[in-house]
Amino acid sequence: MSIQLKDALAPGVEVSKEAVSDENRINAVNSKKNSFNRVALKMLPVLVLGITAAMAAPKPIVDTRNSLHATTKVVATGRKLFSLPSPGTIYIDGNAASNGFEMQRLTEYTVSVNEVPGATSYVWSVGNNAIIDYGQGTNVIHVITGSYVGQSLSFSVQAVDGTGPGAGSEISGTLVGF
Repeated sequence: MSIQLKDALAPGVEVSKEAVSDENRINAVNSKKNSFNRVALKMLPVLVLGITAAMAAPKPIVDTRNSLHATTKVVATGRKLFSLPSPGTIYIDGNAASNGFEMQRLTEYTVSVNEVPGATSYVWSVGNNAIIDYGQGTNVIHVITGSYVGQSLSFSVQAVDGTGPGAGSEISGTLVGF
């Protein structure tokens, strides 16, 4: 919509050259906004179609396999499996750990896995009752446990290469102490 200053003024009032120039700039900006809105509305069906197509992607299939020392999750999306295997057994201070392990509260530990051939880094996750002090990105992390006796602990790790993360290993246990 174009605004005309001369239509808004009382009869007999003159419009300055500066006011006409400002009026032209305002009308030009409004014209560009309307042009942009027309383009945005034309693209809306494409955006909706893209979102609908993304929502129709296949859901992951999760297959959980238990080993003596770790739980390995193998996930397939219907297109390809992970390129890297699970890191396997998780070690706590050099000893193989299994589900149900116990750790002392407020204590420092080294948690590790064997190196996975082809891995360029490792992604670790720890539960609420421990923190990673250092080592994220490597196959060995240094952790400090929390203070609440009887609370659960968990560690999980995935090896990563140029195509993304591989299958993971995870264990869970409990904090003990006085």
